[in-house]
Amino acid sequence: MNRPMFPWASLPSKTGPRLSAQRLSDLPSSLPVYIASDSNGVRYLLIKAGSGSRLDLSSVRTRALEVRIESLSVSDLPAETFLILACPDPAFHSLFDTLLADAILAVTRSPEEAVDVVVQTVERWKRFCTIAPATMSEEGVLGLLGELWFLRHWVTKLTRQNLLAWKGPLEGTHDFQWSNVSVEVKTSASHRHPLRHRIAGLEQLEPPSSGDLYLFSLHLLEDDLAGNSLMELIRLLRGDLSSAPELRDLLDERIIAAGYGPTADDKAVRCYRVQSEQLYRVDEAFPKLVRSSFPSGLPPGVVNVTYEVSIDACAAFRVQSAEALFARLLST
Repeated sequence: MNRPMFPWASLPSKTGPRLSAQRLSDLPSSLPVYIASDSNGVRYLLIKAGSGSRLDLSSVRTRALEVRIESLSVSDLPAETFLILACPDPAFHSLFDTLLADAILAVTRSPEEAVDVVVQTVERWKRFCTIAPATMSEEGVLGLLGELWFLRHWVTKLTRQNLLAWKGPLEGTHDFQWSNVSVEVKTSASHRHPLRHRIAGLEQLEPPSSGDLYLFSLHLLEDDLAGNSLMELIRLLRGDLSSAPELRDLLDERIIAAGYGPTADDKAVRCYRVQSEQLYRVDEAFPKLVRSSFPSGLPPGVVNVTYEVSIDACAAFRVQSAEALFARLLST
């Protein structure tokens, strides 16, 4: 099922204490669910709850999210009891929409347990609702997207060992480090041909102390129809771990350490299509600069080295049947 889209802009304008509400039509008629907003721009999700419903949820009252059960009248109908999710701060609207998308999908699967499954969804996303809004650079967003893409589509097995191997957010020497394999991830959304990746420093392609080093190249191009955004990828990964809360918490810790937070700009929801994704073996002959490239040390006055590698020059180092090879390497 595709991620639901919420028609906030189509809500009629209202002033005063009443909410402007619209029922979500693609849910069972027996389950009234509304999106709403008030005159201050606060957004709401309203789910009908029984009059005796209780909120079994750790306290949530932040700038990103407030949760409560309350009796109110919607669209001039008699007052009823609703589970209410509210987003008081516009800076968190993108995060709120993503949380609501998860909640609605859960309700669609279990409409008879709507309140419970929405509360469970809130618990899963609560960690992101308690951090301050932050703005990641475009380079930071692409870097995190690339590492998460590699984690979901290449590592595939989201075990504790594999999540702990993700060192990029912790400023590890390489983005992923296992005992026998290390991987440096490079992501670009450039239209320049041939594709180039920026290598920041002499350590990024330095051989690991044990095992082999690989470079994973991900080339993205902006495409509103593609659906591959950073926020959507985070949602999918967290969904993959919905039955493993300890692993999901570990994933969240890494994502937050990478600098991700709900943002007021559109970078986290910008969509891309995958132009290419390749894995390359970084051996002695691979085009790179490392410390051994300067046996006498850097020239006097040179304190930092940043350079670019053309992917066209790396064709001979491409790993054939890379996914199968990588699965075998990680299993040893």
